[in-house]
Amino acid sequence: IYMMECTEAQASAHASEIQERWGVETHGWALDRPGEPPPGLLISTFFHFQEVRSRWPGRVGDLHFVAIHPDPDLANRIRTRVGGTPERVLVCESEQSMAENVAADLSAVLLPCGIRTEPCVIQDNQAPLEVLGGGAICLFAPRIWGGLAADVREHPGALKARYRIRCADLDALGSLIGARSDVTGGHNGPPEAGNTNVSTTP
Repeated sequence: IYMMECTEAQASAHASEIQERWGVETHGWALDRPGEPPPGLLISTFFHFQEVRSRWPGRVGDLHFVAIHPDPDLANRIRTRVGGTPERVLVCESEQSMAENVAADLSAVLLPCGIRTEPCVIQDNQAPLEVLGGGAICLFAPRIWGGLAADVREHPGALKARYRIRCADLDALGSLIGARSDVTGGHNGPPEAGNTNVSTTP
């Protein structure tokens, strides 16, 4: 199985969800890689529906798409990090439209907990530290998190805006995986203990 997303970090994270649920070897595949994934089941998010189908029309039969949503535990992660509930957090992205979209997504899980989201555009490497230096709590969109400098990711006010595959979609993959002998290799079911390592390269 190859899980395709914007970055290696995103692809690997979602690949881990699939492998941990179904015990089937799953590789992350960043969409900025040249060429196409090797033979196998291809999974991506609906955000990339048109892109993936256009790039590899000959693989349509291998393609399956899943929905993702903000981690329901995000508010607790924020409270643990800052030792309380902040009134607002900045949602950082490199493009205004994406910052607004991600902020709206995150509001679904944060606003009921009393945390407002505010879009924030980050356009150069120094900007994150300048924003964090002002005491802000910043949630960085998944596609830019992996490109941040280590000192930014380790800052106490910086968190990744983590997304997860919707449970219904993750469960539905079971029947799809079970129907393909080239994917399961004879195994169909939840993972054995200790069988959850995910590779990001084929």
